[in-house]
Amino acid sequence: MKMLLHYREGWGPEAVAIGNKEDHQNRFNLFIGGVLWSDCESVKGCDNFIKTLDEIEHSPGKEQCFSGNAWFVTIRPTGVQIEFAADEATTDTFTIEQVRRAVTGWRTLLQMPDSPASQVIVDL
Repeated sequence: MKMLLHYREGWGPEAVAIGNKEDHQNRFNLFIGGVLWSDCESVKGCDNFIKTLDEIEHSPGKEQCFSGNAWFVTIRPTGVQIEFAADEATTDTFTIEQVRRAVTGWRTLLQMPDSPASQVIVDL
């Protein structure tokens, strides 16, 4: 699975899964894209998120929970659970590496000009 991180004209930064016939309705767009857009709004926010991923990944039994603008995120060495704040039944889990790659790519995008020509493709 790949994710296109780009600036959508008149909208701002956006994360869209590509390489799948159900690109616009899949779990990567909903959960990872949602967390990136709403909770990783700055390079510093991305750095803090990546630092937390790194710390938890190598700490068996440890976890870090936080709630952002629209999502509850629980990071464990076994994966990252993302839950939609308005509906606890809307939840999914991803590997730490998938989330790290998405946040790292998003960080790179945020350092680029706000232009439709700016884009990053990450392999999740």
